[in-house]
Amino acid sequence: MQPRILLASLLVPALLPLASPAQEPLPPFSPPSARMERSGNPAPRATRLVIVPLDDRAASLRTLVSELAALEGFEVLPPELQNSADVRLYLRASESDSPGALSTKSARDAAAAFQRSAAGARADICDSCFSGGTASLYLDLGRSASTPTQQMEAALAVRNALGTLASPGPRTAQKGEIISPAPGSTLPGSAVTFQWTPGEGVQQFWLMIGLWPGGNTLYSADQGLLTSAPVSGLPTDGRTIYVRLWSYIDNQWVYNDYQYKAAGSVTPVKAQITDPAPGSTLPGSTVTFRWNTGAAVARYFLFVGQWQGGNSLFSQDMGTSLEATVTNLPTDGSNVHVRLWSLIDGLWQFNDYTFKAAPSRLSKRPLPRPRPAPRSLPPRSPSSGAPARRSPATSSSSDAGRVATRSSARTWEPASVPR
Repeated sequence: MQPRILLASLLVPALLPLASPAQEPLPPFSPPSARMERSGNPAPRATRLVIVPLDDRAASLRTLVSELAALEGFEVLPPELQNSADVRLYLRASESDSPGALSTKSARDAAAAFQRSAAGARADICDSCFSGGTASLYLDLGRSASTPTQQMEAALAVRNALGTLASPGPRTAQKGEIISPAPGSTLPGSAVTFQWTPGEGVQQFWLMIGLWPGGNTLYSADQGLLTSAPVSGLPTDGRTIYVRLWSYIDNQWVYNDYQYKAAGSVTPVKAQITDPAPGSTLPGSTVTFRWNTGAAVARYFLFVGQWQGGNSLFSQDMGTSLEATVTNLPTDGSNVHVRLWSLIDGLWQFNDYTFKAAPSRLSKRPLPRPRPAPRSLPPRSPSSGAPARRSPATSSSSDAGRVATRSSARTWEPASVPR
């Protein structure tokens, strides 16, 4: 079979929706300010990459690959934002005996780089194998990528391929460089003045500060040709602060990344669900989950599924919200598993919870109430309709005593019997 036919046959079914195990969420996409710069150039941003694992082993490699991609200058988006991506990477790691690559024409250099990095790899181009006009790359790492060493080698081969598609930021010289505070140091407080060198040939600077690489949740502003910027409102809980200084050189944005420790120190605490009570029975098919803030938590992500760590029922980045309303939950009394993620110091951590789904309506029907046995009355006299009476003379002594006792305790004639 020709390589193109073989790879296309692997890719087409692979791109269909799959129920792969849930992995930890990635830092969500947060676009820079839409405000135009003074020179009229669009605001800077990194190349946006989405990684779509197509089997369990590839899913386990996604975090490692995303970290390597970030070092190459990508902003890694969560899979649900793949329509916003500049590059789509589809990963498979258990389909064939040898690695292979399939790409659009716009990503042919990436496929070639993977072929050079992965021993025995084959590569081909097929625009019609991918939907849309986004640069797309399908990489089959092969079944041999099973041990930690093999997986690291495979991840590095993927990194080399992605390097051909990344923005030129990390590899462009003459950019502005932050000189104060010293990179890697602890910030003095919540208000800090950042200073940088003018670089060479820089036409504009833009400063972003956030809680993950490339983020801008704390600060994002056009600096013109200024070489310093006072920033206030920074956290003081000891978490990691990420700073990206963009330089506009030769009609393109390039950058340098830096990390700092926020002033102060707070023991990080993962957020915890407070309502409904963990372990309780859910009230119905629609439930609002609420949680506390934790400590030093930057963002929250909620999974709801039918097994531990699963997200088949709900999976959403909650930002800084402290509640989420989830619909279409089962109502059959089964277990519902909830995982609340907390982004602390750039790493996702979680707490797991188990709830009982609301019972079905059928199980809520009341059981039939037992009915008392009907009271038996003495037989009626055929002539008058009144109860027939035994003659004391014909009754035994024991019967006579019984009749006398019952007669003294209760009148046996119904009220409707005429007297």
